[in-house]
Amino acid sequence: MKQTRANAVGIVFAGIFFIFVIIGIVVTFIIVNKDSDFFNKPTEKNAKIKLYLKTTDSQTKEDLDASYILKSDEIKQGDLIKGFNEINLINDFKGFEIYCKADNYYSRLYSKNFTTQESQNNISQFDCELNRIGNINIIHKGNLNNELNKIRLNLSTNNHISRLGVCFSWTSAIINVHLKEIGITCPSGLWTNISKYEGEKPIHYENNKFKCGLDYFETCEKIKGNICTPMEIDMPYRFVGQYDSCYYLGKSLIPGEIYELPLEVQTLEYKNNLDYLKITFFDNDLVHEGDFIYKDNLNGEDIGAEDTTYVIEYG
Repeated sequence: MKQTRANAVGIVFAGIFFIFVIIGIVVTFIIVNKDSDFFNKPTEKNAKIKLYLKTTDSQTKEDLDASYILKSDEIKQGDLIKGFNEINLINDFKGFEIYCKADNYYSRLYSKNFTTQESQNNISQFDCELNRIGNINIIHKGNLNNELNKIRLNLSTNNHISRLGVCFSWTSAIINVHLKEIGITCPSGLWTNISKYEGEKPIHYENNKFKCGLDYFETCEKIKGNICTPMEIDMPYRFVGQYDSCYYLGKSLIPGEIYELPLEVQTLEYKNNLDYLKITFFDNDLVHEGDFIYKDNLNGEDIGAEDTTYVIEYG
């Protein structure tokens, strides 16, 4: 009987000893490995994703040297050499914007969301396609011989012209130049002011900014269907005192396309050979000034294509 009790007590002490040994091993393992990846494995919140980014000519597909800005909760920016460039981002499953800029090309802004597969694999690639800046070619039909004159301007380009605007200057015999209601059509569907989603929550653009497709942005006074009515513009500073009126058309020219702009020109009954209508077209490029906005100048200097002037004379 005494032997049986002794055996039981020995088993209990052995069990307690074994438990303390296991606890000691676990504590030692934690202390040794506390700074290792075992306890600091990246989570979805702080995991990194590799974005391979490059810039190409939209027509020739030639790689370009460029610069970029990535904008989400953080801002990353830098230079891009020809070919894919590796950029490390936080994989937070949020959408972000990619802005690319290269000499002799129009800058461009894209919206990007990682796909489920990209987020799971922590790798993605993107190609910023930029449009080369071109020249504006103009011909017209009509004249200034009547009091109310209908004139049609036909515009074309060898490369691209981004977001046209137009200014008019006239002599004393011309009363006014009238454009029909200006509207910018979204070619890929409807305009939206949703910039991205955080989960199922939509995040909206501010300051009347709307988007068409992935990378077409406008500032709209109102939206009707797929038509954006652009905001009225201030006359570009370089035209102040030299022109009578200016309008933002919002139209972009592409190779092989002719854009027809109808005008109604009201004049006095009597005119002479010194009377004329001067028409100057200007473009807009995308710049980053805290936000991404389209401008016809930067620090007072014309940007994008050179201004193009066309004169229609009386007689």
